[in-house]
Amino acid sequence: MTAVAIEPASALRCAGLRKDFGGVHAVVDVGFAVERGAILGIIGPNGSGKTTLLNLVSGVIAADAGSVWLSGREVTAMKTYERARSGLARTFQNLRLFRNLSVLENLLIGGHVGSRHRSSGHRARLSPLRAERELRDRALALLRDLGLEAEAQRMAGTLAYGLQRRVEIGRSLMSRPAVLLLDEPVAGMNDAEAGSVRDLLEVVRSQGVAQVVIEHNVAFVTDLADDLLVMVAGQVLATGKPDEVVRDDRVIKAYLG
Repeated sequence: MTAVAIEPASALRCAGLRKDFGGVHAVVDVGFAVERGAILGIIGPNGSGKTTLLNLVSGVIAADAGSVWLSGREVTAMKTYERARSGLARTFQNLRLFRNLSVLENLLIGGHVGSRHRSSGHRARLSPLRAERELRDRALALLRDLGLEAEAQRMAGTLAYGLQRRVEIGRSLMSRPAVLLLDEPVAGMNDAEAGSVRDLLEVVRSQGVAQVVIEHNVAFVTDLADDLLVMVAGQVLATGKPDEVVRDDRVIKAYLG
């Protein structure tokens, strides 16, 4: 008998997602898949449904139709926190930091979110004190990678906007996600700050994390992403390799032009 190779499940797969708000069709039959270590960029004009799509994937709002799968497991009926414990993390267009907690404390909170679904894993076998020490060491190491080591004890709300963005990304990474959703991660950043975020996301890619990135900085996302998905009026206008998509006449007319 010839052995049949079984393809590994995509890190994230969505099919037929739809969301209506009254008579407004915010997301219309949208589907895509992202493999481990791959980055999907999503671009499109304001109001095209990009953030609503991430809200559907992460469970912030319920879809009217369609399905979401994480690593081969359907999570469509799961609540946001259940999806987070299943390996999904995200950042938001509007910062959602604990402004009156330190930068380090913000990252530690992200680590606790990620550890809850590993009750039978490594952390569960450690004493509480040792587990907290390991979590703190990991948070400090990540702060070094983020260029935020010197800011560890500062209140997150006192940082410049670009640094707060990095803290939010770091907090998401502390959960050790399989899939990371980022909503405009370099909004408001200068070229140097955006470059540091790009370098960080490349490191995340090398660790096998699948990423979905919404971004209006087209140069940033086309340089970073393996594939682009363009949304207009809640629908997918085009998908493909970035250099092909940005030359598509439909995309130029609807967005880039």
